[in-house]
Amino acid sequence: GRLGTPRDTAHLVDFLCSPRGQWVNGQLLMSNGGFA
Repeated sequence: GRLGTPRDTAHLVDFLCSPRGQWVNGQLLMSNGGFA
């Protein structure tokens, strides 16, 4: 594995702010690459 980069997080933010993410609400999304 590897640690995430700001670019990795940007992909999630882009999705959530786009029309594709319109049905996602009230969720806690862990963007940590599987690391706890």
